[in-house]
Amino acid sequence: MRYIGSVIIPLTAFFRVVFSVSVVGVAPDNQDKYVPDKNGNWRCLNNPEIIISFDKVNDDYCDCPDGSDEPGTSACPNGKFYCENKGHFGQYIDSYKVHDGVCDYEICCDGSDENNYEEGYIPCPDKCKEINEDYNKRKDSKVKLVTEGLKIKEKLIEKSKKLVEDIKDEKIRLQNDVNSIETEINELENSKASISLE
Repeated sequence: MRYIGSVIIPLTAFFRVVFSVSVVGVAPDNQDKYVPDKNGNWRCLNNPEIIISFDKVNDDYCDCPDGSDEPGTSACPNGKFYCENKGHFGQYIDSYKVHDGVCDYEICCDGSDENNYEEGYIPCPDKCKEINEDYNKRKDSKVKLVTEGLKIKEKLIEKSKKLVEDIKDEKIRLQNDVNSIETEINELENSKASISLE
């Protein structure tokens, strides 16, 4: 146990309070994986046998083979950086694109892959609102197009059903005509046979 002011809390809880700031490049549902142990250490996510000091997370040096210690930098070539994209959809971008001086708005519309958190410099302004509006317009347009297409499809299905019924009716009519003609032929042949016998 450790004393903080007049409150006694377990050491692990202390670290959770101290390090409650979210880790850059980590999705909200994975933040709980980025909490130090009671000694201030942290284990690589896919290589838990490798233990590093928690202050080495996002220090721009790749300590973990899986790159999990550098979610917010481009230090590990196999890493993934999470762009929160508030107001749009959160997405992952390959870590080699982090801090490369290119605004990757198609993935990180919030520009977070280019934010220099130490200096507070943001070279890529957040465009999620505009991108989301454009996305919704395109989505609405596609929905409208699909809806119209489905209505046309329904009309074609109904027309096809009517055509099939018409063909069936015509087939029945023609079969009745054939039957009538065959009956007439039989009657004529019978008449011919009767005449021949006389």
